[in-house]
Amino acid sequence: MRIAIAIGAVVVGLAVAFLVVAVVAQRRFIYPAPRATGEISAPGFSRVVLHTADSLDLGALYRPGHRRRTVVFFHGNGDSLRGSIVATQAIAAAGYGILVPEYRGYGGNPGSPRESGLYADARAATAFLRRRGVASGDIVAIGNSLGSGPATEVATGEKLGGLMIVSGFTSLPAAAADATGLPIAPLIWDKYDNAAKLTGSTIPIVVLHADDDQVIPIAHGQRLALASKTFLLVFAGVGHGLAYAPAAGIAEVRWLDGLDSKTSSRTKPVPAGGD
Repeated sequence: MRIAIAIGAVVVGLAVAFLVVAVVAQRRFIYPAPRATGEISAPGFSRVVLHTADSLDLGALYRPGHRRRTVVFFHGNGDSLRGSIVATQAIAAAGYGILVPEYRGYGGNPGSPRESGLYADARAATAFLRRRGVASGDIVAIGNSLGSGPATEVATGEKLGGLMIVSGFTSLPAAAADATGLPIAPLIWDKYDNAAKLTGSTIPIVVLHADDDQVIPIAHGQRLALASKTFLLVFAGVGHGLAYAPAAGIAEVRWLDGLDSKTSSRTKPVPAGGD
């Protein structure tokens, strides 16, 4: 009996120690910034610098377009500018302007990523576009996965011309709890409370999610669509990599094209799967 109690105490102690380490080091797990891999070039894109309110200079890539609107794409926590270029290639081919910012602490940028910092990075991105003559109403934010946080913050806070949420979550604590199966939501420092910010928002919004997403379950997309009173576009069999699927690019371009139509984009859904 004593041996069993001792073993149980050790197991509990190890579990508690693991949880403490996970909580203390949580931002290392949330923001696994890839190492810088040298200069990144893409046809039509130029290297630019974004200046944040807390005095950081961040690298980004910018491609002006010949259409009215410009898209700013916020990538997921484990991605980079290279992935952003791939995810926006259909939008670029359609002639829209594109800005792909890199977060603080990513891609050789200074600073350490956290919720308030990524919000500042997002505001620096929209400020850059306005200095280039793009009105706030002509800027559309796309947020993929973790990028749904800064995209939602800046789009709703600055009343941009539109918001696309791809594989996004209602909040980071909720996503963390779903991913681990543990009641750890109260322990997550960075909140990214997207659902709350979408409630009552009047900007055009569309939510895209895969039916088999194992990282952020589709229930998050459903709740985001409900909060924003808009349509959820469901894609079959592409998992959490939806942002890079050709069908997603087609749907995004159709939605952007629809922003200028007489029919509101909120009442004109794109067929699921982008067909």
